[in-house]
Amino acid sequence: MKEHLNSTKNSNIELLRMFCMFIIILHHSVLYGGGTEQAFGLNKIFSTIFYIGGKLGADCFMAISAYYMIDSKFKIKRIVNTWISVYFYQILFILLNIIFHFTTVGLKEVIELFFPVSYDAYWFATAYIGVVAVSPFLNALIRQLNIKSYHLLLVILSGMVMVPATFLPGANTFLDKSHLILFILIYLIIGYYKKGYIRETISYRTVFLSSMSILIILGIGILLIGHVTEISAIENYSTYFYSGESFPMVIAAVSLALWILGVQSKSNVIVNFISPGCFDVYLIHMNHLFYLWLWNELVEVEKLLVRPDYPIVIVGWGLAIFCISLFIGNLRVIATRKLINKLCDISFLRKGENFINQYFGFTSRLTR
Repeated sequence: MKEHLNSTKNSNIELLRMFCMFIIILHHSVLYGGGTEQAFGLNKIFSTIFYIGGKLGADCFMAISAYYMIDSKFKIKRIVNTWISVYFYQILFILLNIIFHFTTVGLKEVIELFFPVSYDAYWFATAYIGVVAVSPFLNALIRQLNIKSYHLLLVILSGMVMVPATFLPGANTFLDKSHLILFILIYLIIGYYKKGYIRETISYRTVFLSSMSILIILGIGILLIGHVTEISAIENYSTYFYSGESFPMVIAAVSLALWILGVQSKSNVIVNFISPGCFDVYLIHMNHLFYLWLWNELVEVEKLLVRPDYPIVIVGWGLAIFCISLFIGNLRVIATRKLINKLCDISFLRKGENFINQYFGFTSRLTR
């Protein structure tokens, strides 16, 4: 039965999720390994390109999740699974920290152990749970809005979220470290697509490649201007447009998701078998007790930055971290599956889930 269910998954989407996690790893190698602080050179150009993957991967991952949540019932399991996964790695890394001493553990870390998604240690998990929690309201809104109202809503939200991030250096929209409002905007953009309000003639592949070209040109261009003018402050803005809220980043992430979603569905048993541990890749390599030790002590990115083979070596490290984390993630999925199912079967949680779906009059498909 399990294999049959796995075989029905769209392997293209599972591969895209894994690709998103891999480029997120490359981003973190630059962010926490000092890649943005090195002197100008070819390796800094590569670091700038690798930096794109952070929010591109996160935004795209959210777009994929939104695509499926919009057409499905509210499932408490999505929240329980995410929360238990976070708890699992919080406990695991505190125990590992006792043995390997990755970092000093204080009261703050202990508090975060008990309230893992209430702090910004795992901002993506926090934002994801937030979106899942409000998804019934968002789905009801999506079903009710006509095209004119939907246009106005997206314009207003884009103006609130993307305009400051794109055109106002230093702006921190709503001081939202979890990026919840951004993810709600992405959710609504995907809903706009599923309502059939976007012209079918659009080539999402072309939009993605164009957006990515713009991001790369902007990053390298700013880097070169700073180097030529010898103004380091300009070089520091080379990754300015790589925030998750910037126009080109949101467009690139959403168009990438829609491009792959539009490709004919394929099923691969191996891909579908290993894909459940994909989200754990993020939870493992970004654990706040571990990630600085990972990049500065184990990988020693700073030493790699001066090597001519830096791009190849860091990609190799990224693949190794991804594969090991994916393997551990799948073991975690197996280990916690029964616990998660039992928690989801708790009476008041099941009743709450049924009440929400009945209250919002769940409709299985949007009218396109």
